[in-house]
Amino acid sequence: MDYLAQRLKLAAIGCSFTNYAWPTYADILQADRFGIAGIGNERIFYILLHLYKTQQLHCYDGIIIQWTSPFRFDYLKKDGWTYNDGNIAHSDENKYIWRKIKDWYNEDFETEKSENYILATKAICDKIGIKQYHMSMTDFVDYVDLPELSDNFKGRYRIQSAKWSKKPFEDGHPDIVSHISIAEKAAEYLGTSINPVIIKKCNNLHKLISKGMVFEDIEKSYNLYFPNRNITAC
Repeated sequence: MDYLAQRLKLAAIGCSFTNYAWPTYADILQADRFGIAGIGNERIFYILLHLYKTQQLHCYDGIIIQWTSPFRFDYLKKDGWTYNDGNIAHSDENKYIWRKIKDWYNEDFETEKSENYILATKAICDKIGIKQYHMSMTDFVDYVDLPELSDNFKGRYRIQSAKWSKKPFEDGHPDIVSHISIAEKAAEYLGTSINPVIIKKCNNLHKLISKGMVFEDIEKSYNLYFPNRNITAC
């Protein structure tokens, strides 16, 4: 099969499940990646709207939106975004924010707000006529095509050490084999193809990481295997 004849030009928006230290589904699908580790759904929706308002979204055949936990905090201050540090209630960098808002913070509202972002994104994509595939790191079972990535595609890599941990630890992010599976599901839904050379590269890197590596060395190997990957952000 000629994969080039069936390949779509894709964009992918999400958190670290889209852009991480090793190849994700976005790399496998050769998508333009707008993924930023630790961001929440408000910033994911902001990126989507930026692409829409600047006419960039119209340039793609399809888009993949990987929604994340609804309990992350994003705010664009005058000097830039708040630190993307995951769940606001457990954030180290944003403790000062959590102390100010925890008494009135409403998880039900945050969940509904994320659901509204998903519905609005679907309406925008339908309006301009591009294909779309929605995934979620956690819940949103009734709103996305592939929910609960963190439960259904658990990582298995045993990392020897990292800047933040001198001891070995298991990284919970989906491993490369899991990302291949995610990419295959998205490709089938969107009607696009995957380059077999990319799969071969991914399997080789998976074998290397599975032997046990330092986190920073994984990132270096990633850059060697995928030197031309497209990373951008809003």
